[in-house]
Amino acid sequence: MSKICPKCGSKTDAKTGRCPKCGYEPPRAKSKTLLKVIIGASAAVVVCAALILLVAFNIIRLPSFAKDEVKVGLSKGDTPAQGGGKTSQSSEAPDYIDPTGMSDDEIRDAVDEALRPDDPDAYFDGIGTVKEKISAGSSDKVTTESETRKLLNDRGFTDNIITTEYSMDGEYSDSSNISSYSSTAHPIYDMPYIDSQERTWVVSVTNGSVSALLFSYSVEHPDEPPVILSEADSLMGYDSSTNTFYEYTPKSDAASMRKVDKITADALNGFSL
Repeated sequence: MSKICPKCGSKTDAKTGRCPKCGYEPPRAKSKTLLKVIIGASAAVVVCAALILLVAFNIIRLPSFAKDEVKVGLSKGDTPAQGGGKTSQSSEAPDYIDPTGMSDDEIRDAVDEALRPDDPDAYFDGIGTVKEKISAGSSDKVTTESETRKLLNDRGFTDNIITTEYSMDGEYSDSSNISSYSSTAHPIYDMPYIDSQERTWVVSVTNGSVSALLFSYSVEHPDEPPVILSEADSLMGYDSSTNTFYEYTPKSDAASMRKVDKITADALNGFSL
């Protein structure tokens, strides 16, 4: 949505935030820095993972995200769940204050805008070697909500909430929990998981491909490439603006990719760097 330019008072471009009158552009430095880390979550520009990292690094504090944190099982006071992971039993979240004075929707819009590459082809070429570009609308590997739930259930992730934010047209909406009975498909899904070693992962299903970001490592080592587990010799990325999947092999400074036979709860519980 269009906003008012802080320099001249004109309406800014709804997509870029740039002012057509005076040329003002909104600052993006912090969000761009996190893009490299977020890429491990699903090898995609994912607002859900972005918000998790932004909150973790204390760049923003969202009142509603505090509740989401409890809902997906990322808060303390959790109890063991099947497979060595954890599921949240807490109900009350801390009251966070947003220091920027922006509403939750405005912050989400700003993060989404800042994290979307201006040129997806150049972006993926910059972080790795692109093997294939796939139109999301024509892919036969995209999974439905029920298929994704079964896929992860069969891997031992039985008590974890799975969320999605994009439609098959590339339209973004607020993060929502998927249904075990829905035949609606989405290009990408995300699932936080706390393993038996108290480490937090973000498991993602992108165009049917499963990957896992060792989120705790990225928080503890923000200057290091994120550690990502993949079942292939490549990662699957997604760009919503073009509704396109990018299969690519990441450069070593963009991601430390570790190939495994299968991403399961047991595999994450036993993984060592």
